[in-house]
Amino acid sequence: LLGGKEIIYEESIRLPLFMRYPKWFTAGSVVTDEIASNIDIGPTFLEAAGIPDTFNMDGISLHQLYNGNVKRKDFMYEFPVGDGLPAIRAVRSLNYMYSRNYCIQSTEEFYDLTKDPKEDTNQISNPSYASTIQTYRNKLDSLRTAFADVTLYNTPCYLVTNTFQRD
Repeated sequence: LLGGKEIIYEESIRLPLFMRYPKWFTAGSVVTDEIASNIDIGPTFLEAAGIPDTFNMDGISLHQLYNGNVKRKDFMYEFPVGDGLPAIRAVRSLNYMYSRNYCIQSTEEFYDLTKDPKEDTNQISNPSYASTIQTYRNKLDSLRTAFADVTLYNTPCYLVTNTFQRD
């Protein structure tokens, strides 16, 4: 039931990206330890065409990520309220995912992607992650401020339990 990119979980947001441009990329090369986003397509096309980015586009050329000239440590995910889903904001890195769902009472989720890549156990109430969770809360708040993210509507929803077990 993951019909779109509405939720931050791995199966919903991760997509393979295949790119062929022999001028930049060696045939058969694979990069798995970088975070690319759909906002990177525009800057990539501009660089490939030799057009300077005077438009101040969001995103980073995939060529720059591939070469290691630029590193993306994390990114902010956002989904607007709609279709019965609450607005969602999250910060995602290769190691952790922190998500805030804007329900009538805000709900949070935190996953250690190194130990729990399937995101089965929400660690938001685990005291051993308290410092890291606070760091990610601060990152999300800072990114929302930097991007002038709007006040979100509150949707009636709630987190049933602190853990989720798959069958």
